[in-house]
Amino acid sequence: MKNLVKAASMGPLREALRLGIEITQLKKEDMRPVTLQVVVYTLTRCLQLIYLLTFFILMQVCTVFTTNLLLFLLVSRILRTHCRR
Repeated sequence: MKNLVKAASMGPLREALRLGIEITQLKKEDMRPVTLQVVVYTLTRCLQLIYLLTFFILMQVCTVFTTNLLLFLLVSRILRTHCRR
């Protein structure tokens, strides 16, 4: 939650940078407030990132598991074939 609030509070600062405003000259009164809409947008962006990272990690795990499983099956097959002789 703390990180979400931090990310949402950066929204007005990022907007000021996009508008070309010198941020060192900004006063607190010049900044627009953080609204619920900004927090919801930030949450949506954070969740998208979390979903992408989770998907990437799962794909890596599946790749490693599949590779190990295939290797195990291959070795098992070779051993069974070799032991039959």
